[in-house]
Amino acid sequence: MIQTTHRAVVDERYITAMELNPETCIYFDIETTGLKAETSHLYLIGYAVQKKPGSWEITQLFAEKTEDERYLLKAFSDICMRYRTVIHFNGDRFDIPYLETKYQEYSMPSPFRQMNTADIYRMVRPYKDLLGLERLNQKTIERFLGLRRQDRYDGGQLIWIYRAYRDGRSEDPRGDLEKLLLHNYEDVRGMLSLTMLTAYPAFFQMVKDSGKNREKSDGTDDRETQKDLPAVDVRRCSCPAGLSIENAADGAGKADREQAEGEMCTEELRLSLRTPVPVPVPVSSEAAGFSVELYGSKAEIHIPLRERTLLHFFPDYKNYYYLPEEDRAVHKSVGQFVDSRFREQAKAENCYIRVRGVFLPCPSSPAAGQGEETRRTFADALVFLKSRKDKSGWIQLTEGVMESLQTDSEAALSYVCGLLSGDCKRQNKKTDR
Repeated sequence: MIQTTHRAVVDERYITAMELNPETCIYFDIETTGLKAETSHLYLIGYAVQKKPGSWEITQLFAEKTEDERYLLKAFSDICMRYRTVIHFNGDRFDIPYLETKYQEYSMPSPFRQMNTADIYRMVRPYKDLLGLERLNQKTIERFLGLRRQDRYDGGQLIWIYRAYRDGRSEDPRGDLEKLLLHNYEDVRGMLSLTMLTAYPAFFQMVKDSGKNREKSDGTDDRETQKDLPAVDVRRCSCPAGLSIENAADGAGKADREQAEGEMCTEELRLSLRTPVPVPVPVSSEAAGFSVELYGSKAEIHIPLRERTLLHFFPDYKNYYYLPEEDRAVHKSVGQFVDSRFREQAKAENCYIRVRGVFLPCPSSPAAGQGEETRRTFADALVFLKSRKDKSGWIQLTEGVMESLQTDSEAALSYVCGLLSGDCKRQNKKTDR
């Protein structure tokens, strides 16, 4: 068995962002001669542990012959006993089940039974579209992070190189050994860098947790809880130069874009807050009526502001009259004084008022309680729609709403939490930061 060691510098903020203690974590990756543990052999284990804050050691255990497999398993098990959490990339599907089968084969206890596991692959998978990743394999993600490898082989190609080395058929034993070790070393070293990807789920988890903490603090004087809530900076700004009509029209369809022509967006509402840890690569995403941009230690929500005409529908249409000449509904307590020739019983589809103004996207679905979350955030705010079937609601940006956003930190945070709780579709562009 051959053992090698390397040193690596690690930004441990991303490990703590996973709510883990770097001192109790071990990263690992394995190389095997096949996918099935019953019919293949383990020939290399690479692992990384902290030696001192920010400084980590990568160790590789290499089986020169098939019989060394047992010693690799024993040495790795002894190391794992010192740690609490094992970190890996998609190891829940391959590495861990493979090793557990091998431990069972050799009648050894599996170290994983006493450990927590953290799978970077599973953490990042929900954000594949946000990051613009076509695939979620390690090499693709490393390229996204700007990492470059010296290794030019994949695991399948290395199986033949290892077998030739093990069986004494290699024409360049030293060179082939270096190839085998380099591939595994860069897998482990890359995995340490992949931890930076946790910055993205950490941000959205912070938003989610802030929403929960805000609800807990409602109506109480829990200053400790309120102190932990992130601050939101709210500003009305000029739109960035070159804002397209499509963006000004909130990413809507052709008809909405045509309606937006001549209504150039010159202002935007910008809501900013800090991310728990810096994101390694700037990304942006958009949804109906707003876009989200993450760069460095900042998250920004951009809401284009332009005038439009929207409808507010009254749910109890049986208590309203519709006035065809004015294209609006009025309550029967008022409509009773209108000449009967100019009024008719309102229907669900015409029981509305039409308002022109500047609107913000509603943080809750109109179909679910007609924007109950919005009314909790902004007192007496009405929810407006483009049509009765519209799934995206809007609230009018009145002086009162703007004042609430700028002076009431909890209202601003509630609005941000509501917006980001929905799904954003990926915007196919690179953020220039």
